[in-house]
Amino acid sequence: MDAMENRNECCKAGFASVDLCGILPEGREKVTPVEAVGFFSEDPAAQKSVFLLVSDFMDFDLAAVRSLESALQAVLPANCSIHILTTHNHGGEVCDKLDMTLYCELVSACAVHAVKNAQEALCRSVHVLADPDLSMIRRLELPEVEGSATCFYGIAKESCRNGGPFARTFLEGLQQGSYPYVGGDSLRKDIPYRPFPEGDRDLFGMEFVSRKTGMVLGRVIRYAAHAICCNDGKYYSADYPYFLRDWMTKNSGGAVCMFLNGPCGEIAPGLYRKSLETARTLGETLAGTVWDALQKQPFRTFHSMEAASCTVALPVRQEILSGNFEVEEKSVDSMTLPERKKYFEALNFRGTIPFLNAKYRTGEDAGPGEKINVQLGLLRCNDTLFFCFPGETFFATGRTVCRSFPELDLVTVTEHGRTVMYLPPEEEFAKGGYETVCKLTAPHAERVLREEAVCFLENFLKQNKIV
Repeated sequence: MDAMENRNECCKAGFASVDLCGILPEGREKVTPVEAVGFFSEDPAAQKSVFLLVSDFMDFDLAAVRSLESALQAVLPANCSIHILTTHNHGGEVCDKLDMTLYCELVSACAVHAVKNAQEALCRSVHVLADPDLSMIRRLELPEVEGSATCFYGIAKESCRNGGPFARTFLEGLQQGSYPYVGGDSLRKDIPYRPFPEGDRDLFGMEFVSRKTGMVLGRVIRYAAHAICCNDGKYYSADYPYFLRDWMTKNSGGAVCMFLNGPCGEIAPGLYRKSLETARTLGETLAGTVWDALQKQPFRTFHSMEAASCTVALPVRQEILSGNFEVEEKSVDSMTLPERKKYFEALNFRGTIPFLNAKYRTGEDAGPGEKINVQLGLLRCNDTLFFCFPGETFFATGRTVCRSFPELDLVTVTEHGRTVMYLPPEEEFAKGGYETVCKLTAPHAERVLREEAVCFLENFLKQNKIV
């Protein structure tokens, strides 16, 4: 136990949330609130503070993040460490279509309330293994194409991640001249069983209560899976993170709950059909699981808090820098299946270049250079270290960093600071699949990020004398 735990004064924690539906473009029904949740923490003795903001959107560019940071700096204590994240919710909206003026006003109000709500706190936390069939590594290696195929959804929990029907659909699609991302009937037992690997099962929960009254101040829940249970483009929703938060709030007297998405670049929920009920079932299942586990944990004084961030320059893909990628269009009739796969992926990448180029350019101060800046973030709450990655980092990356520090309680989080699209490890890049098509950084960018992450964490531990 940290010696600081015995001091008279302890750290404060405060939560607040705000409905952001008003900043969304008109034209779609809003079937659940789309929210931002704020967490403020302060160490009065050390005069340090931190604020985390997590919004139900996707694809934050640097310009949007800078606008939110400026708005928050105006209402938060001087030198407060500010971290902007998203749940990577595909049923929300992308930032270039939002009312940013109103957005900044609302998150500022959220921050003010979180600071006002902050009290000296006790906390408890738990890691529990979620049902392995709730999520999956959505990249399935297929020897027939000498690489990986990506399945967005269609793999049922009831079939234990049966990938056989998707493999057949994908291979038949290539033979017929198409490139499908959605699987066949995974409940069919007559198709050879190729199980998708299970996803990141780590379900983490942390609960803060008032030191004086015992009242619940708020909770932080972390799970890793794309928020794509009910995004059909016809309405706005916050997907399964909303139902997780809502279940927690209703079962704890109204206390705010923050959801953090773990590195999930290659992880999808195990779902057969997209619907609001699918999102509700996943969210409430996760909430109930972590709730039961939390009740068995003792509270401890919230005795130490530290926060930090660092900038990492990632190499940009050369095709993005040039804005040009030539593909000779030709008949696929004489191509082998591996050749067809590579050809279709090249065509898809060519069509994605304008989108990726826009993501690279928006908000960048530098000219047409070779790097794009991202941020790594760290927040220590007692013995737990929240390690925040940018963009669609892979579970494999977070796991590798965690294995470098087996003595630490590391909770990996993604979508920090901005999006840089997918960041697959270099060996995955060679296998192809959707994630390597929708990638704006160079193949070795993940290795740069991973090495910088280890260095950043080592320096943080040394500076804060954490063993």
